[in-house]
Amino acid sequence: MPVHGTLGIATLLQAEISGSFTVTAGIGFILALVALAVLALYNLAAELARHAGRGGGAVSAAPYAGSGPSPGP
Repeated sequence: MPVHGTLGIATLLQAEISGSFTVTAGIGFILALVALAVLALYNLAAELARHAGRGGGAVSAAPYAGSGPSPGP
């Protein structure tokens, strides 16, 4: 004899747990994204502080572009 019409109590509990897990996983995913964003901003701030501590100024892009002084003849 079913407790709640055609749905058993186990089915209702399973649906409740499934919904709760979905919400919890979604919140966890959002918190993980926020943590990654905070970490990226922290690393950017640390890099900018390190650059400012060296005196700032323009930095040559040559080491990053793979180009260097041209070889002699």
